[in-house]
Parts: sequence; structure tokens; C-alpha cells
Amino acid sequence: MLATELDPHSAAETVVSKLMDYAGTTEHSHHFLMGKSTEIGLPVEAIEGDQRFQEGILSVHHWYMTSFARSNSLKIIDNSNDETWIVNLTGQA
Repeated sequence: MLATELDPHSAAETVVSKLMDYAGTTEHSHHFLMGKSTEIGLPVEAIEGDQRFQEGILSVHHWYMTSFARSNSLKIIDNSNDETWIVNLTGQA
């Protein structure tokens, strides 16, 4: 991701240190918006710049949201090896 930087290792260390700075980001669900991401050195692009790519991302997002809405799933994890883990709600608290 940072291979094109003059010093990729140093750039990566800088990004990691900023991501690990929990001042103001104490919640696990904290999101880094595009402006903040570029500010800390992450090379991000707006998905709106590529309509086909954006449609693909939204299709995947909607598939997951529909899956959550129609099941007891709390978490769905897919990996690049075509393996899927689904954590379901097993009872009521």
C-alpha cells in the first residue's frame, strides 16, 4: 500500500502510530473518514470516482445488510480462501 513512498517502512510506521493513537478514538467502532485517512498518510481514493466500482461495493454492502436483517447473525467474516465464519445470536440476555 505504501510501496511507492520514498521510505515505505517509515511511512508505514507513521501510519500505524497514528492509527494506534487512541486519543479521541477510544471506541472500537470509530471510523476514519477520507479526510482524516489521507491526513495520517493512508493512500485512499474516493469510490465515487469509479461508478462501476462503487456499485460493486454497494452491492456487497447491501447483501450483508440484508443477511443481517433476515437472520440472527451478529458477525460474518469471509476470507480470500473462500472460507466463511458466521457468529449467530444464540439466546436472549
